[in-house]
Amino acid sequence: MKEERAYFLPSAPLCLDPLCCCSDDGDALYPRARATGCSAAAGPSATIRASVLGNVVDEDNDVVPESVVTLSQPSFTRSVMTAADGTFSFAEIPAGSYTLTVAKAEWAPVTRTVLVSATGSIELGAIAFTTPTARFEVSAMTQHQISEIEVKQAEKQRLLGVLPNFGVTYNWDAPPLDAAQKFELATRFVIDPVSIGLNFGTAGIGRINGGYSSFGPGAKGYFKLVGAFTLDSVIGNELSGAVLPVIFKQDPRYFYRGTGTPASRTWYAITRTVICRSDKGKSETNYSNIIGSFASGAISNLYYPSTGTRGATLTLENGLIALGSNAAGNIVQEFLFKRFTPKAKRNLPTDDAKR
Repeated sequence: MKEERAYFLPSAPLCLDPLCCCSDDGDALYPRARATGCSAAAGPSATIRASVLGNVVDEDNDVVPESVVTLSQPSFTRSVMTAADGTFSFAEIPAGSYTLTVAKAEWAPVTRTVLVSATGSIELGAIAFTTPTARFEVSAMTQHQISEIEVKQAEKQRLLGVLPNFGVTYNWDAPPLDAAQKFELATRFVIDPVSIGLNFGTAGIGRINGGYSSFGPGAKGYFKLVGAFTLDSVIGNELSGAVLPVIFKQDPRYFYRGTGTPASRTWYAITRTVICRSDKGKSETNYSNIIGSFASGAISNLYYPSTGTRGATLTLENGLIALGSNAAGNIVQEFLFKRFTPKAKRNLPTDDAKR
């Protein structure tokens, strides 16, 4: 007679996770479970499944789409990409401790530890990028290369995505510009189609309001006025933004502060008319803007029609108007323009670096 043998399996909980099935005493029931390093605690927790949700933003709290979000542990890795609104989600995540990594090319990666211990949804909230990758690569780049990145960034800054806002940097630690970069930034504003269009528009408004009659009537007078406004823009920007900053070794940009009380920020904005940052990073008298404002006013005597007030008086008036307009523009820049400049990237000063 053929011998019969009986086979018995040890008592075990119902295993819902094929990667990790254990008996009550912690022995793996299947070879694959042994390979994953299964423990006794994994048996009961294998029934836990949770969703992990969150969203990715930058340092200005703007959403960051197309970021790669990875949830991982030694035996588990899953990645997703953030949606257009910056959100991401992982479903059916087993119990355990995970490392969540958020990465995007222009930012330094962000990591968090995520503990899944109960069924349901785990809301991580906003995960913020804080440091551009370029700041980690300083040692591998020359100062000129870093400044070039700053210039290209500035040339993308437009109010409401339209009006050029090139003369401000939102990076408090921005390195100085060399001579060519100062001329590039000043000239880029002058030749921008929107800047040229503003000269035509301002001249038209002036004529409609009955001003500038000294330029003569009709289309001829209008185009003379456009020419005068264009020369004002070219001379003012090139003198104060390039020629004099190169001579005095000063930075022509407005360094956005963004922190402090409203009073301190207002005072900072006003004083930037007469105080600037040197190419060595020190605060000093803004000779470039002061001399440039009065020099532009003096040169305008050559092409503005005589209205009975010329010479030193007109030069003084135009210079003071230019300085006053600059101070007002700085205040608006400090409190308002940043909100409406989509491409602005900000690095605020620390308390001990404020000037």
